[in-house]
Amino acid sequence: SKQPGVFVITKQWRGFHGHKETTKCLDQSLRRLGRDKVDLLLMHWPGPGYSCMGRSKAKIAAEGIEVYFKKGHEDIAALRLESWRAMEDAYLAGKVGAIGVSNFSEAHLEKLLAWPELRVRPAVHQTELHPYLQQRGVVARCEREGILLQAYASLGGQDSAAKHWAELGVPPLLEHPAV
Repeated sequence: SKQPGVFVITKQWRGFHGHKETTKCLDQSLRRLGRDKVDLLLMHWPGPGYSCMGRSKAKIAAEGIEVYFKKGHEDIAALRLESWRAMEDAYLAGKVGAIGVSNFSEAHLEKLLAWPELRVRPAVHQTELHPYLQQRGVVARCEREGILLQAYASLGGQDSAAKHWAELGVPPLLEHPAV
């Protein structure tokens, strides 16, 4: 970092999957931050999230989630590896100090780590982690692989409204007797 004690993280946004798009996203982040390097680049999601907010559940049920994919992005696993390759290239070029993932399942981690062409292993996995979402398999996998686990939403998640927890039959985390 330019400033001592400041660690700068940016993410490859969900609409920027594939090699070209991931590179474009990082370059855009660097430009906006006024930097030539960040400390950590994370793949925000293991698959693209095109039109996430406006998707129709009825349309998905009738036509499948693929109806929202960009042309050429039908093979999500291959697209994910293209994105990772761009992140590796950025790391090897010195544009980022480390690369990692976010919101990966244990299966997503397994596929990435088993990729025969993998050149740079993820240094960090940032994922939602709290008492109601412990993700023990992901935690164990990261520990075994030496991947630093960074929790977000550790006080109950993005859906931490009282109504959400009531529907699940549990109190909001901060109101739980154990807390």
